[in-house]
Amino acid sequence: MDACKRLLKPGGRLVPCSATVYGQLVHCPTLRHGFGATYASSTFNLQGLGHKLREGFLCQFLEGLDHAILSEPQELLEICFDDPAKMRQQLDACDVASVSMQAACAGTVHAVVVWWDLLLDKSGRHRVSSRPGRSENHWPQVLWPVWANAHKEAELGRHVSAGDVLQVDIKMFEDRIECRPRSPQLQLQAVQDSDSCELPASNLSAEDLRWLNDRSFWDGVQKQSASLLPERCREPCILDMSSLVLPAALTVVTRSLPEGIRPKAYVSSCLAAAEAEAFLAVNGLRSKGRFCQCSSANNLVELLGNSALVGAGDLILVISDAVRRSGELRPDVLAQVEAAHRHCTAAGKELSVLPNSLSLSLALVESMPLSRSSRVQQGSTDDWHVDVRSLNALSPTTFEAFSEARLDAKPLTCAHQIIRLQLSSPSFPSQMKDLAAGKKFRLGPVLVDGTIHGVLCNWSCPHPESCPNQHLPDKGDELLEVGKAGTVWPETLPRHIKKGDHVVVEIRTFAAHGILVTPLEVQRGDRERRQPQQ
Repeated sequence: MDACKRLLKPGGRLVPCSATVYGQLVHCPTLRHGFGATYASSTFNLQGLGHKLREGFLCQFLEGLDHAILSEPQELLEICFDDPAKMRQQLDACDVASVSMQAACAGTVHAVVVWWDLLLDKSGRHRVSSRPGRSENHWPQVLWPVWANAHKEAELGRHVSAGDVLQVDIKMFEDRIECRPRSPQLQLQAVQDSDSCELPASNLSAEDLRWLNDRSFWDGVQKQSASLLPERCREPCILDMSSLVLPAALTVVTRSLPEGIRPKAYVSSCLAAAEAEAFLAVNGLRSKGRFCQCSSANNLVELLGNSALVGAGDLILVISDAVRRSGELRPDVLAQVEAAHRHCTAAGKELSVLPNSLSLSLALVESMPLSRSSRVQQGSTDDWHVDVRSLNALSPTTFEAFSEARLDAKPLTCAHQIIRLQLSSPSFPSQMKDLAAGKKFRLGPVLVDGTIHGVLCNWSCPHPESCPNQHLPDKGDELLEVGKAGTVWPETLPRHIKKGDHVVVEIRTFAAHGILVTPLEVQRGDRERRQPQQ
């Protein structure tokens, strides 16, 4: 509106000129892990704690989810950017529409998936879209939750029969559009009851809920704690440096300790102290929790120097989200572990770290989706005569949060385990010193001819052997996989490789980035075969 009023001359063209928002009903049971607490974990208790989803929606690529379509696409809203008067009316009204979406078949609707089409000209010849299923789409879709008809807890999913209608209320603001399925009256009452709970309601993000609802992850943390921590410690302090909104890792580790170990202090980096205290109280750890901000190794050094807070006993350092759900290593993890080692060595304390170790495996991959998201593919066109490939000099050096389906990677080499970081070992600082100077590794041989688009970096931590009676997830219990992350192939190196070639990479630690993988050289296999004859 401001551009139309001040900058656009009479008769001038506005690009884009309009947008149309579409919606569709979908069945997708796994979404419930991102919209609410599913109480899937047996290692801590969430029941009785009020919680609110911070954003109210999820952004996901629909094709990466196990889903079924339950309705035809339907127009929800049209916005005419070149008609500022109409836009002002929509913004002033805020509640711009209530759309009736009709189910085409029976099923349980878990969400309304929303996307947009941008028309670059009035004819509609040139447009861009975020609709699901486009192989070259860079934009995820927005998923708005559909709550059950009636339940004492917030339950996702409402059963519909063919022909049933679901009302979606559309609101338009200057910075966003909301497409909220209308909640039943009983559901609204349940939310109000949750808001009036005596315990403080946690303001959780979708990412927080994915962590808290991941039963297999917390079962793994519990088994690591029971099998890897020492059987005896001197009145240990459990220091939970996980970046989660609730101290779930602290609770799991405490409950997994051997009978003879009684922690003297608990310290957590959770910033919302009231919500964290309520969580610990529900899980039987009411009186010993301390909460502080610890966002860097320097903060950790100051914290460890406070003997009144951490005590004089041994230290158990827990970083449950050392590897993020995006697939990347948290950049501050290694510096914090190194700072803890220096402190414990100087103070004569024993240090145990969970996870006990981290391994990095690398593999060369060919992936057109990765290439399209990291560099300009085409040069000039006959119509525009503009070559924007020079923008590749500004392309990102790393990637993260790709689902396996979206990455659609063709492996060019086997996965090579490059390093194994022994986080609990006293030799860890020496290992970090070696990596700070940089170490080179040779990947290969290449298995098939292809084009390198990236180096897939897979971080993993050891898991104890699975229990024969381990819980197997029911349909809808399984969570979204941890994302794929790695290094984008640089423009300065050859992209096309052949069977038998090798690639040299460097691994180096940086204070602000953790560990970076940098491709250095492509070594041709035919050259190596000729060398013995020279």
